[in-house]
Amino acid sequence: MTSERGTYEQIDGQAALRFVRDLAHPIDRVWNAVTTPEGLAAWFPCRIEGDLLSVGAALRFVFDDDHPEVEGTAGGTVLQVEPPTTLRFSWEAEEIRLVLEPHGQTGCRLTFIDLMPEDYVPGAARTAAGWHVCLDGLTERLRTGAGTAPSAEPTPRWRELYEEYVAAGVPHGAPMPGAG
Repeated sequence: MTSERGTYEQIDGQAALRFVRDLAHPIDRVWNAVTTPEGLAAWFPCRIEGDLLSVGAALRFVFDDDHPEVEGTAGGTVLQVEPPTTLRFSWEAEEIRLVLEPHGQTGCRLTFIDLMPEDYVPGAARTAAGWHVCLDGLTERLRTGAGTAPSAEPTPRWRELYEEYVAAGVPHGAPMPGAG
């Protein structure tokens, strides 16, 4: 069993957050949860517009009106798709990688990576706590079939995780959500 806590490391010469989750669900079910609008709605922090399964497709990351603290939209591009195991896309200056591989008798292992540019590093603990909450939402979606995207506002669980990531040495110091 892997730890659910993400790690801060260097990948391909860039700062990165890596999360590894062993899931008791078949790859196809997890692939559906990480690539379809219905699946993403239960765990991803915003709506993704565009064809997530077409390399080169333009993407828009849209925060709904119920999150006025987050500014509108951001752009990205699908970089790699190999169903049902690999999805890579850019989100502004970041690159998100999701890799699925068989694990155990019927489950799979999800490796989720967020590659960040150097100027994002002071926000690494903040981002790690956010992705941790999101991936907990994905796990809940897979377990129960239900779930809602995480709040853009810091929750008590997010604050607890943030403090744990800071204590673990993940870079921090960027402004906190909702602090402005």
